[in-house]
Amino acid sequence: MDGWLADPEFALRTGQAKKLKIAGHRGSFAHLVKKYGGDVPHRAVLDELRRIAAVTDSDGAVQLRRSLQLRQRNNFAFLSPVIPVLVDALRLASKRDCFGAASSIQTLSIPAETELDLAFVRDRCNSSALSMLDGLAHSLSAGRKMRRGSSMHSISVTVLVADNEPTRSRRKNR
Repeated sequence: MDGWLADPEFALRTGQAKKLKIAGHRGSFAHLVKKYGGDVPHRAVLDELRRIAAVTDSDGAVQLRRSLQLRQRNNFAFLSPVIPVLVDALRLASKRDCFGAASSIQTLSIPAETELDLAFVRDRCNSSALSMLDGLAHSLSAGRKMRRGSSMHSISVTVLVADNEPTRSRRKNR
């Protein structure tokens, strides 16, 4: 479904799925399934999409139902891991003391020349962030008895590791 809604071969510029010929080569439903479904026969996928009423078909062509497209486009479940970070960032940014908020945000950009370097740096950053948070929790709780839920005050420490767009791509797009 994602390929049908995002790949220019199968989707319109507006993000709507094209009506596809069921059989054929480039731009067909069979090609879509081969490209995104691996070894699954396109007839099996089509039968399942018909069964769940996700498509309509006539005259040897198939069309994704509009209601499914809308549901897919408005599905923000992928944001669930970052929502707490966004809430904390908004809370921090909305504080009246802008100087205090700005001094609470720390950023480090680490260049990577290749995809392999990027993967190495990403893994190292993730493991270092976990170690830092674990060590911080351990050192701050050592010698202090803290009960969960009993404190009126707390501090959240979030480490966000994000891949940045390559510099070369940014220059080309401007």
